[in-house]
Amino acid sequence: MLLIRTPLLIAGIAGLLSACGGGSAGTAGPSMPAPDATPKVDLQPAMGDFYSYKEVYVNTSPGNTAPPAPLLWYVDIPTSVNGDGTWSETSTNDDAYIRRATSILRADGSTSSLINGACTTTYASPTATSLKDLAVGVSWTTALAPAPTYSAGCTPSTYPTAGTRHGEVVAEETLTVAAGTFKTLKVVSSASTSYASGNKTATESTIWRDSVTRRVVKENYSSTSTTAQGKVSSYTAAIELQGYADAKRGRQSLNVERFAGPWSGSYSGSYSGSCSGQISTAGVLDAACGGGQFSIHGSVDARGQVTFSLSSGGVSGPVFSGSFESPLTINGTWSAGAGVSGNWTLNHL
Repeated sequence: MLLIRTPLLIAGIAGLLSACGGGSAGTAGPSMPAPDATPKVDLQPAMGDFYSYKEVYVNTSPGNTAPPAPLLWYVDIPTSVNGDGTWSETSTNDDAYIRRATSILRADGSTSSLINGACTTTYASPTATSLKDLAVGVSWTTALAPAPTYSAGCTPSTYPTAGTRHGEVVAEETLTVAAGTFKTLKVVSSASTSYASGNKTATESTIWRDSVTRRVVKENYSSTSTTAQGKVSSYTAAIELQGYADAKRGRQSLNVERFAGPWSGSYSGSYSGSCSGQISTAGVLDAACGGGQFSIHGSVDARGQVTFSLSSGGVSGPVFSGSFESPLTINGTWSAGAGVSGNWTLNHL
């Protein structure tokens, strides 16, 4: 607990979450121009890029009476870019119950490992045709072997034991979604997988991939699972690109939903404590800090500009503004003068 009086609390912590540095330049940009007729494929992103998606999930299981699931917003963000063409990226979302995941990707766009909580899955070789090699008429059929390996933190019953995957690039299409207009490759695929638990799953998907970056622009997906006891469950998902930043090609369409979800962090220095809160898909920021001794309320816009105010014990503090420079983290310094200062950081969970 912070053992300070309310007026000093507001004055001293007022700078706690004021961001340092400038935000992303520009606002939601124009639709992406059509690439050249023979675009050069460039899979590796740049630091500062992001790809933000909306997913609509529908439970189609026999006899399902559950209410419709809420929309899921998630964002893929590069966290390291290497000289050999490999990179890593993190996927985070607006649902506090879905864990943040990190993927390590090869230069051909295939996943070499996936880190999800305490579980790390390592893939010895790509499970499909290289994204760089996609072209109309290209098709593939692959088996599960060689099987991936799993760390000690994984759940054995979820391990796939056998499976096949088939895919084909069926067309080039120009597609307009919320993030803009894109020249894409349309990929149709299906898969069947058996698991150590005895469960079996069959999936079908249609994916439209950007012709240059091979990023997903839109996907329609369906899955049907049957347990070892014969119980059937199924669902469909529709995924669409809502916002993105592509530094190499100077293109962007910024959206506020990339910041949505739970955030937590801490502050240190003359005073110390923790903060936790939520940013809604509309960009509304609400957080509690210092064990509930003060609260933060404000908003963030599509450019990452944030404005917020502090209150404690019914006493309102001044309004502050700053910038989120990443959908994953933000940090800065705070100061109340007379040697009262410190550092702070917030992270997207």
